[in-house]
Amino acid sequence: MRGNKSLGLRFLAWVHSMLIFEGVFVLFAGVRHMEGERLVLFLAQGMVLAVPVVLTDILARRCKSLAVFCLSGAVLVWMMGAVSGSSLVRWITAFICLFRCYVRLKQGEIRRKMRELPGEAGVAEAAVWLDVPALLDEPGLLHGLLFVFMYLGIISLNCYGLMEVMLALLAADFCVSLSYRYLWKLSEFAEKNRYVANLPVNAMKRTGMGIMGTGVILLFVFMLPAAVYQKEPLTKVRFDLRQMEAAEGGAAYEDNIEPDYMMEELMRMKASAKETPAWMEAASKFVCALMLVWIFYLAIKMVFSMVRRAAAAFSDEWEDEVVFLGREEGKGGGGKKDGLKKERFFSADRKIRRLYKRAVRRRASGSILGSETPLELEGKAGFYRAGELQKSRDLYTAHKLYEKARYGKEECTKEDVRQCVHIFSNFDR
Repeated sequence: MRGNKSLGLRFLAWVHSMLIFEGVFVLFAGVRHMEGERLVLFLAQGMVLAVPVVLTDILARRCKSLAVFCLSGAVLVWMMGAVSGSSLVRWITAFICLFRCYVRLKQGEIRRKMRELPGEAGVAEAAVWLDVPALLDEPGLLHGLLFVFMYLGIISLNCYGLMEVMLALLAADFCVSLSYRYLWKLSEFAEKNRYVANLPVNAMKRTGMGIMGTGVILLFVFMLPAAVYQKEPLTKVRFDLRQMEAAEGGAAYEDNIEPDYMMEELMRMKASAKETPAWMEAASKFVCALMLVWIFYLAIKMVFSMVRRAAAAFSDEWEDEVVFLGREEGKGGGGKKDGLKKERFFSADRKIRRLYKRAVRRRASGSILGSETPLELEGKAGFYRAGELQKSRDLYTAHKLYEKARYGKEECTKEDVRQCVHIFSNFDR
C-alpha cells in the first residue's frame, strides 16, 4: 500500500489476492479428494473472500483507530464464518485482517522514524523498515511461486483433475501481475517526468506492451504441452510411500534391536534415590510461584507497552507527507497554487516553447512520434535548407532560445520572446 494508487491498480491487487486464496481452496479440495458437485460448491466458497479483501483494504486506508479496526475485523471474521459456514473462510479472513493491520503498523513506524530524523539521516535510519510486505497489495511475478508450490502439492496428492484449475489460476495471476507492474511503472514514470519536454509516452507504451506480449507468449509456451497432450508430463512422477515400504521390507528394523543400557541405569538410580525433604519441596514451590508472578507482571507490562505503541502508530495520518528541512516555503492555499500555474503559463520560457512547437508542427513532414530530439524535429520541419543561409542562422538562434527556455527558465526575458516571434514570423513567409 505504498503511495496513492488509482482505482485500476487497487482492483488488480484485489484480483491478485482472490486468485491466491482460490488456489488455497483448490489445494484443500485436493487434500480432501473432493469431486463433482461437492468440489464446485467448495471452490465457489472462495469467491466470498472478495468481501473481506475489499473491506479490509478500505478500512486500513480510512480507519485511524486500532481498536476500531480490530473490532471491525472481529465482526467481519464472525460474519464471514456465519454466512459461509466454512472454517477455512473464517481463518483466511482472520489472516487478511491481521496482514492489513501489520502493514498499517509498519507504515506508521516508518513515518515516525522519518519524522524523528528528517533528511538523509532519517532515510538511512529507516532503511531497514522500508521493506513493507506487499503480498496482497502489490502483485509481483515472484508471487507465482506460490501457485507453483500448490501445483506440485496437487501432483503429489495424485489429484490430476485439479491441475488444470491450478494452471488456470497461475496463468491469470501472471497476467494480472504483468498488467499491474506495467501500469504502476507507467504512472510512476509519467509522474516523475511530466515536466520534461517531448515526453516519449507513446514509445514507452509500445515498450511496455512488448514486454507484456513477451510474457503472454512465454506463458503460452509453458502451457502448450499440457494443452496439446491433455496430460501434464510431471504426472509420471509418483509419490507412493506404501510401495516404497513394501519394496524395502519391514524386517530390517527388527534385526538391530539392542538393550538400552542408559535407560536401565536411569531406572536403577531413580529406585535408589532418597526422598526430597518436605521443606525443600515447599521452598521450591514458593520460588516457582514468585518467578511465575514476576514473569506474568513483565508480560502484562510488555503487552500494554506494545498496545500503546501500536495504537499511536495506527492512528497516525494515512499517507502523511514527510516534511524535510527547507520545504516550508512551498506551502500555500489553493489560490496561491492557481496563481503560480497561471504565472508559469504566461512566463517567457513558456511562450518561447509554445512558439517553437507550433512552428515545428506546422512545417513537419510526416508524423511526430514524440520521442524525437529537437534536432530531429527541426530536420523534419526543414529548418536548415540549402540556399537559405540567413534563415538557417536565425532558426539556429531560435533553437538556442528554445534550449534556454527548457533548461534556464528564469533566464528568459521578454526580449527573447520578441526575437523568437520575429524569427518564426519570417520563417512562415
